[in-house]
Amino acid sequence: MKRLLFVCLLALTFNANAQTDYKLARAGDYILGVYIFTYCDPANDYDYIGKIDKFDIAKADSKELEKIISKAKKKNAFFDGMIIKREYDHIELIKFKEKKESLFGYKVGDIVQYEAYGKLRKGEIVDIDEGRKKVTVKYADENGKEKLDGVQFQELNRVD
Repeated sequence: MKRLLFVCLLALTFNANAQTDYKLARAGDYILGVYIFTYCDPANDYDYIGKIDKFDIAKADSKELEKIISKAKKKNAFFDGMIIKREYDHIELIKFKEKKESLFGYKVGDIVQYEAYGKLRKGEIVDIDEGRKKVTVKYADENGKEKLDGVQFQELNRVD
């Protein structure tokens, strides 16, 4: 009985001393299939896989970021996010450690086709969202411009 009382008092003591970290927040954007972390770090574990030099955050807007993402995807197609910090003159490219690379028989890099707005599109899976049961597919539009679509798994057909 004394042991139980001691354990309860000990647990209450540790719980009362716990500090709330008010700096924690959900931050970042999701642009063209890439997570953007501006002035913050991702909460999930990640690996540093590269960087983009000569970047000025003061001049960056969403159009500029889209151009940078497109260039970065040509150099290293399999990164998940970008970290942009005030003190950096570059952008860090990261890959999440726990991110699923395959689901329902599809994996990143697979060529698939699907119907969108009455047209058959063909593209490459560049991201898998397990929670939403969707993939991000990179395809070229009629003008040859690279675009991204979010597509449900049941709408995909594998191209061999």
